Amino acid sequence: MNKIKAIATSLVFTLMIASGFAQVDDAPQADKTRAVLKSGFYNRTSVGVLGGSDASFSFNIVNGYQFGNRFSAGIGMGFENFFWTGYVPVFAEGNYHFLKSQTGPWVNLMAGYQVPTEQMGSNRGGFTAGGKIGFDFAINEHVGIMTAIGYRYAHLNQEAVWNPWDSFVMVTDINRFDFRFGFIFRQ
Repeated sequence: MNKIKAIATSLVFTLMIASGFAQVDDAPQADKTRAVLKSGFYNRTSVGVLGGSDASFSFNIVNGYQFGNRFSAGIGMGFENFFWTGYVPVFAEGNYHFLKSQTGPWVNLMAGYQVPTEQMGSNRGGFTAGGKIGFDFAINEHVGIMTAIGYRYAHLNQEAVWNPWDSFVMVTDINRFDFRFGFIFRQ
């Protein structure tokens, strides 16, 4: 009986040791979503809603460069509506990332010009500026998802000519909330 116990104990002990060598490599892998931001080009494509007294759809594409792991700057354009008139915003933006990783919060400032899509009367477009706070979530090293909320201002000019002796310039100041969702593509 002691011989059977000794053989069984030896067999169990041998199987335990052998199974330890046969384990799958469970060593921690590098988390791709926590990868450090690196210098390089990026594209940020987003859709959003500009809210306020006149809510409307917004679409933007920004191409830029990431300088190290905190600052980035880009130029962009898109399509937006203000009071039933379409505009193409052409703008420059700067971003500051609070964390050095690709997943994390950031702030943004932008300024540019709203170019009207159609010339009704003398619609001249106007200045636009704004700021956002947002969050990036890296899906992998080159692709991520972003969401942001912010504020947008537009100063639009339109000249109306009723007849040869009666014309006026209508100036519209627009203050709106900016809600965005989009994708980031990094080099």
